[in-house]
Amino acid sequence: MEENKEENLHSEAGQEQPQEQPQEQPQEQPQEQPQELVIDQAKLDRYIQMRKSQENFPLAVIAGLIAAVAAAIGWAAITVLTGYQIVYLALVVGFIVGMAIRVLGKGMGMKFAILGAVMALFGSLLGNYLTIVGLLSDQSGVGFFQVFSQFGLTDVVDIMTETFGFFDIIIYGLATYAGFSCAADELDEEEIIEHAT
Repeated sequence: MEENKEENLHSEAGQEQPQEQPQEQPQEQPQEQPQELVIDQAKLDRYIQMRKSQENFPLAVIAGLIAAVAAAIGWAAITVLTGYQIVYLALVVGFIVGMAIRVLGKGMGMKFAILGAVMALFGSLLGNYLTIVGLLSDQSGVGFFQVFSQFGLTDVVDIMTETFGFFDIIIYGLATYAGFSCAADELDEEEIIEHAT
């Protein structure tokens, strides 16, 4: 029995062990190169002309004027009620005026941007004017419209001139910049890709 066991052990030892098959490395898939977008200049020019045909400068003027007056009233009301002249309100005035011109005027040219700057500056000056009238009304205990009728434009302009300082330059500058930046529409990348490729 022991001899049979030894023979079996020798025969098992003599058998060749199965060799492990080398694992195949996964082949790297070549990355797809993004396709370069080719802008069709003719299509782009036609689209720009179509956009320009939708411009409405008279409506932009009306929209800017209404927005400037509304923003000025809001600015004056907040300033009188709080007793503080908040710088950021100048940006709000410029943004409101600029967006009104942009949405209703649908303009892309420089003239719309300049209109936005002028109307925003007008709104800021009007807001300051109404603020002075409101403060005078509050201090004197007289009604707003009564003060408005008693103090002429030249009187309020004199007060604005006397109190004009560096702070006012910042306010008017911010409003003008915001109105200029927001009033004119521009083509974005997605719009160009959609209509000119």
